[in-house]
Amino acid sequence: MRVIALLGAALLTPVALLVGQQPTFRSAVNFVRLDVLATDHGRPIANLTSGDFEVTDNGVKQQVEAVIGESAALDVVLTLDRSESVRGATLNNLREAAEATLDSLRPRDRAALLTFSDRVSLEAGLDSSLESVREGIRRIRPEGATTLLDAIYGALSLPRDPARRLLVLLFTDGYDTNSWLTREAVVRAAKEADAVICSVASRSEAMQAGPEKSFLDQLCEATGGETTTVEGRHALKPAFLAALERMRSRYLLTYYPAGVDQKPGWHELKVRLRARPGTVMVRSGYRVPDTPARRAR
Repeated sequence: MRVIALLGAALLTPVALLVGQQPTFRSAVNFVRLDVLATDHGRPIANLTSGDFEVTDNGVKQQVEAVIGESAALDVVLTLDRSESVRGATLNNLREAAEATLDSLRPRDRAALLTFSDRVSLEAGLDSSLESVREGIRRIRPEGATTLLDAIYGALSLPRDPARRLLVLLFTDGYDTNSWLTREAVVRAAKEADAVICSVASRSEAMQAGPEKSFLDQLCEATGGETTTVEGRHALKPAFLAALERMRSRYLLTYYPAGVDQKPGWHELKVRLRARPGTVMVRSGYRVPDTPARRAR
């Protein structure tokens, strides 16, 4: 059976079991937290305050507070394609990019490493030291097919501290060929997980078709993240570091829902800038869970 290999815990877990472990969205019924990127002509806008944002929850305007991401502790899950097509110079550049990302983390930040080929392997969890993550990067050996969808779900499902922000930094150079999960299931999980997914899609020499950008765009946009497409393998390091820097440029918006029906279901969110031009990237909504107490009524 194809499995997700949790190497850090010496445990093998079937993907079928992970399907029942929906990634947790931290926003409870009485508190919502949004990770927002505001840009003007592609460049992050600095020095915004809560008064610069308008947030509507199911069409109802909310009172928000803004906290610049620069001051918030960050968790980065490096989710790296190690299928056969990564062999050679691409792997060397991928290792360099991943290690440069670790070098750019701050003392309060943490990292994890998850790799995927025809299976998904957790090389180091978020409770690991950065040196353990580095060792995992150096151990990467290309082989097999590509379980991209299973890997994304695995990254979203990792145990984590709900007080910290989460960036899933995804690298792939091919399309999915071996996953159990469907695209619909993974995109739905991404929408409901309190995480930002940023992908770096590289066209490999072995697979001229490259990753399916339309799916990666859909996936990342569901979380308020972005896809960067690079042509040369030497562009990996700049793309990784740019994704990390843009994550630090994001704002955390928090509010307590007011005037909104809190019955279980999906809440559509819209965020815009009030009095200046710009583009806002943010998740499309959140789900109020159906609790056992509600179901018993």
